[in-house]
Amino acid sequence: MINSWKRKILLTSFQTWLPHQKSNSSDDLLAQIAGSNFPDAEIAFLRQLVVDTETASKNAIGKIQQWQPDLIVCCGMAESRTQLTIESNATCGAFLLQTKVDLSDLLTGLEFTEISHDAGKFVCEGLYYEVLNYLQQTNSASLCIFVHIPLLTPENSPLIITDFCTIINKLVRLVNTSITCKLKIPTSHYQTLGEVVKEFQIKYEEANFIVETQLKIPNHFREDLETVMKEGIVDNCESAICENLIYPILKEAWKSYRSKLLLWSHQPLNYESDLSYFPEYILAQRSSFGKIVFDQPYLLLVKAKPANFNTMLIESLVETIAAQQLNQAPNLKIFSIITNGFTWQFGQLKANTFTKNITFYTIQELERLFAAINYLFNQCDLQIS
Repeated sequence: MINSWKRKILLTSFQTWLPHQKSNSSDDLLAQIAGSNFPDAEIAFLRQLVVDTETASKNAIGKIQQWQPDLIVCCGMAESRTQLTIESNATCGAFLLQTKVDLSDLLTGLEFTEISHDAGKFVCEGLYYEVLNYLQQTNSASLCIFVHIPLLTPENSPLIITDFCTIINKLVRLVNTSITCKLKIPTSHYQTLGEVVKEFQIKYEEANFIVETQLKIPNHFREDLETVMKEGIVDNCESAICENLIYPILKEAWKSYRSKLLLWSHQPLNYESDLSYFPEYILAQRSSFGKIVFDQPYLLLVKAKPANFNTMLIESLVETIAAQQLNQAPNLKIFSIITNGFTWQFGQLKANTFTKNITFYTIQELERLFAAINYLFNQCDLQIS
């Protein structure tokens, strides 16, 4: 199993709301775990929310929009309960929403935690419902649970803290395992790009992100390409397309960036021992161990086939998602090229957003094609500088 990047987890708690309450146990718990080490998680706290459904929900959803966490764990106090309880659902009038987390699996091995099917019909349930509803309406891949915390005592605190920390760690593993399982599905399973986007919860956009950056094309390269296209057999098979059209263009653009970047040809992208991908070309950082080492981060993947563009785009997006997981850097842009040698299409993946460049480029407009590729190579170079 690979070590994915740290998963972002948002933890929330409430203030007190009755005169006799000296503190809110949900906030007490978050205060106690604030210094804990979660090696695979990046934790953000939104503590002491006002005990008002509208205000608390607005603040929590605002933080979710701003920070884009993978997991949200909302916490509230349940004075009459004696154990940690994870709520399976939240209601609002006649409407009911359930968490997407398999709570039975999550609670396996926990000694001081149980499942609840009644979130309390108070602000806790109101917040839980609004967050679940927001995630559903926005088709977010983020997961959310609500945990009710009993009053903390010297006797139960160690058990509660242990279980709560275990819950966080298990949630992280759940997210990572889910992604790996999805990546193991053959790309032939998908008929449309929309199916891939939905499966991986990727936001799809179309925009012209390419900023054409001129690159001087040597006369000898131009003459050689013209001769090959006029006199040679360049498109009778995938290998011919790669050798005669695609690799020469990529290689010429790469030369300006060879001190930091390596252009790999037909190098498997190994995700796990039993899961590999085979883009035709990969632009990666030059390893400090030398040019013979295939090293991260992987910055650009090229899919080159005489196939239809829909099939290539599906395969390319799945491979780009796998590369993103391997890089362990969600905010690093990974670029993609799909081409049949004559027409070139560009995309980029950053975090959970994939953008397809609206403008297509063709080999007949060689200056513009080189300018587009040069822009991608330049962006890759800047990201590792």
